[in-house]
Amino acid sequence: MNFDKYFSSYLYKHQIVAIPTIGEFTLDKAIQANEAKDGEEFFPTEGISFTYNKYATVEPVFVKFIKGLLPKPISLIESDIEDYALQITDWLNIGKPYTINGIGTLIKLHDGAIEFSVGKSKVENIADIVASVAQKETNYESLVTKNKKNVELNLKKLLIVFGSLILLATLIWLGIFLYKKSFVHAIKPVVVDSIKAPVRNPIQTTLQPPQKENTTTVITTDTVRYKMYFLASKYKEKADKLFDYWSKLEKVNRDELIVNDTMRYRLFFYKKAVPKDTATLKNKLAIYFKHAIDIEPAQ
Repeated sequence: MNFDKYFSSYLYKHQIVAIPTIGEFTLDKAIQANEAKDGEEFFPTEGISFTYNKYATVEPVFVKFIKGLLPKPISLIESDIEDYALQITDWLNIGKPYTINGIGTLIKLHDGAIEFSVGKSKVENIADIVASVAQKETNYESLVTKNKKNVELNLKKLLIVFGSLILLATLIWLGIFLYKKSFVHAIKPVVVDSIKAPVRNPIQTTLQPPQKENTTTVITTDTVRYKMYFLASKYKEKADKLFDYWSKLEKVNRDELIVNDTMRYRLFFYKKAVPKDTATLKNKLAIYFKHAIDIEPAQ
């Protein structure tokens, strides 16, 4: 669940709010969210600061604040906040900036610290990303099919030429053999002083057919079908809710797995991809689901 608006609303009113494992945001003074131009999200332009603190925890008063806005049990609200913070951490760990609407943008530095900047960062359009990846995959499959047909056609031509050479060599050998055989029968023995001169038989030679050259054909590999996981939560209610949401948009599946004696409820979808493109595909699909993607080959 996206808690951006709850964190920003609480910050504007109380001037301080903490995101677990991320850090604390503070304001110089309480403010009101003004309507931004062209319907864009409002962002404070000054007076807001951030302190990185990986040990930060959510305040009970903030949980009560959300309880007053959402008809949910306290335990479920706490689990949603925990997953929200984990989603931000996963996003930063893959090197992508994360924008909290109404507050600003976070990015992870090389030393592991998190840096904050006011305003919204520019993010690639997910529709363009998915279309680009799909087009690249289609072009690759078309190229593989075309190359495979060319290899088969060249192999057929090679076999025809090789067969013609074998037939020609056989006819030449048969012609030489019949000629030598008729030549031997045509020679008569010559008598000198009543002694028969020995008849010298011609040496017969046999032409060996040319050796067949070994040819190997390298066939390019096809795409691999993967399971791509975009959620693994220990809370079944949350998995049920996200499954209902994403099922309306994408063809998603679900399963369960015990990890460290804890049941994890996972959501995933099937996707074909060339193995060398999986890293790029994971990063770009993570933008769409706003969650790190784990993949494994489908059985």
